[in-house]
Amino acid sequence: NQSACGQRLTLAGRMDLTSHCEIGERVYSITGSPSDCAILALDPGGIVHDPPPTLVVSGINLGSNMSHDVLYSGTFAGARQAAMLGYPAIATSLTGSDFSEKCLAVAVDATMSITNRLLELLPVHPENPSRKELKRQPHNMYSNSSECEDINMAVFHAFRCGDIVLNVNTPCKWSGNFQCTSLAAIAYRDTVQRDNHEMWLGEVCVELLKENSKSSDVLVTAAGDCSITTLQTWPESHPFRVPDFLLEAARIQGPNGLPAWMSEVAASVSIGAS
Repeated sequence: NQSACGQRLTLAGRMDLTSHCEIGERVYSITGSPSDCAILALDPGGIVHDPPPTLVVSGINLGSNMSHDVLYSGTFAGARQAAMLGYPAIATSLTGSDFSEKCLAVAVDATMSITNRLLELLPVHPENPSRKELKRQPHNMYSNSSECEDINMAVFHAFRCGDIVLNVNTPCKWSGNFQCTSLAAIAYRDTVQRDNHEMWLGEVCVELLKENSKSSDVLVTAAGDCSITTLQTWPESHPFRVPDFLLEAARIQGPNGLPAWMSEVAASVSIGAS
């Protein structure tokens, strides 16, 4: 269990690699963190980099990864590490506390709906795997929307290059609908429990900021919809960071609940093919 390990890396010590040929070809597990897993798989010296994957999916995590929990999440960190290496990536989680096979199957269905749409759009091979060419892209350098000829294609290119990541959360009682969301603002209360001289993190009380929270990941999943939140891969002031206006465009919702840029890019591809 790598819950709440964040983007921890194993910089010293041994990691054991296990092949699971009974599941499928090139299926492995390691005794490291999700970020370790991404690096060992995707690095030029890694185990599955050739041919490189079209899309990286981290999860499905048993438990939600919403609000600022993405800062602690090993699942989101695995996707972000893959994105930092230049691969399009999504993190996906099952919300709630019912982790039965039935609920997990629901999260699989939602995740596959998103990944299938992405695989229709993405090139088979990433544009710059492992960021062998360490350079800024046009979408990194726009200062405002007037400089961008096609915002939807710019968002798509940012996702293709790994400069934005999709964070998906699906409730067990999924309505079948998707919504594009922002991160909720929550605070955990009464997290420390005491027993004689020992302390630990126990059951918590969660306080949710009500302002502008109708489209937040927490309330959307509570209402039964699958939440899709587009997030930055890179920290503030990093040269590969996506400008705010592009990130806002990435969060615009299309008629099917998926990000609007997916439909717009699909339409462009269809027109080009015809």
